[in-house]
Amino acid sequence: MLTDAKLRKLKPPAAEQKAPDKHSDERGLQLHVFANGGMYWRMAYRFEGKQKTYSIGTYPEVSLADARRKRDEARLLLADGIDPTAAKKQAKRRASGADSFQTLALQWMAGRDVKPSTLTRDQRIFDKDLFPEIGTMPIDTIKGRDVLTAAEKTEDSGASEKPRRVISLAGSVFRYAMRRGITETDPTYKLSEGLKAHKVTHMARISEREIPQLLQDIDGYSGELLIRIGLQMMALTFVRTIELRHME
Repeated sequence: MLTDAKLRKLKPPAAEQKAPDKHSDERGLQLHVFANGGMYWRMAYRFEGKQKTYSIGTYPEVSLADARRKRDEARLLLADGIDPTAAKKQAKRRASGADSFQTLALQWMAGRDVKPSTLTRDQRIFDKDLFPEIGTMPIDTIKGRDVLTAAEKTEDSGASEKPRRVISLAGSVFRYAMRRGITETDPTYKLSEGLKAHKVTHMARISEREIPQLLQDIDGYSGELLIRIGLQMMALTFVRTIELRHME
């Protein structure tokens, strides 16, 4: 067992020695002393059948009392089935914002291979509807209710499909984080069922008997020539307006 007096008397090993001298305290705590004079607190432990080492800090910056306290905190995590090394890395990621919804969403967006117009539309939804609500939250702390609240706030925007698009985009980010091992679940599954029922408004149409008169009216249209040609093309090809405008 180590004491402050023993620690003050420790000397580094010979310069040619590569492995550190290991001085044991208790319950897995050790002080590794290297030839260059560096002294590092380590805790040896086993997790899921594997031998591991938990880094606690350097001596004398971390005192013996502080090293023991951190060791005990790590042992409490082990008792709850949590790897202290993984927990420490996760805490650092959270502190840096690396696990935030916004950071992961931007990473996912950067890797997409879609039309620029789609990227612009989706980025606008992230910026306006998702980031203000859940952008700074660590992704593994976000609940389905958080995403649904963000989607519900868009229901009165007039864009009937926007709430579902909000949920769909959030789900894509969650699944991206799952593939990277950052979170375990996608809370958006079936979340759209909580939205208001979408009322479909059908476009106006004409009957078969009215088609001859429509064609005559198009041929007799006296306005812009391009508009008349476009209407005639649509009548012949049945393409959508966007397909007609981008036709080459």
